Amino acid sequence: MLFRSRLLRLRRAHPVLVSGDLTDLAADNDVIRFVRSDGERRFIVLMNLAEQERTVAVNMGVIAACTEVQREGESVSQTAKLAPAEAMMIEASAGIYDCNN
Repeated sequence: MLFRSRLLRLRRAHPVLVSGDLTDLAADNDVIRFVRSDGERRFIVLMNLAEQERTVAVNMGVIAACTEVQREGESVSQTAKLAPAEAMMIEASAGIYDCNN
């Protein structure tokens, strides 16, 4: 399934991705990040625009969608490594809300 199709499926399944608060927007070291949350669910979106791998501080959670499909379902804790041009959406574990570790 294409990345775009997987994102649309997630969007239909999780209203927070449509109407949740958009916060923690940042661009640093060629990585764009933002958070969608509604008090119950929290998704962290990361996009690596660099031509090199980047390591980003993140919440504990699970990769819900990724341009590298084999990474979907992978647990992350403290950091996430993104390959060049990789994008991912992480569903943060319940009760963990600090996006700026």
